[in-house]
Amino acid sequence: MATTVVFSALLPDHAEILNEHRVAFEDLRVQMVANGWLRGGARPLKIVQEILERDLIPADSIGYQEVVGVAIGDQIVEMENYRWLTVTVDGQAEPAVCHPVKSVFISPLSAVIKRFARGERQFDASHFVYESIRIARENAALPNTGDIELA
Repeated sequence: MATTVVFSALLPDHAEILNEHRVAFEDLRVQMVANGWLRGGARPLKIVQEILERDLIPADSIGYQEVVGVAIGDQIVEMENYRWLTVTVDGQAEPAVCHPVKSVFISPLSAVIKRFARGERQFDASHFVYESIRIARENAALPNTGDIELA
């Protein structure tokens, strides 16, 4: 059975989730600076790495795992001019970072949750970002990769 993928503008619920997670990320950053773990001007990937290395996210805290996923996704958006869209795969909708033209996407929230589920709580966030971008670029260059058509 073929996988059905539908791209659409970011649903209001998904936009709200992203914004709530950005606020939570900023709260974590402020706490980490207050504790002396970070300097005030630390870049988002440095903050994510510190969160992971200090094991600040409980294994059962899906919400905070998603916070890390949003921070990673925002970094990809900033670096590659991607955009957040709602992507529905076989009926399951989630916010995802999408190539500006091609039907290529990265699901950082799901990816982080899956890593935590496998016990990978201290992964290299920069490697994750750069490897995701590399794979997305390769997929976008494939001749059979179509353009995004918003539903």
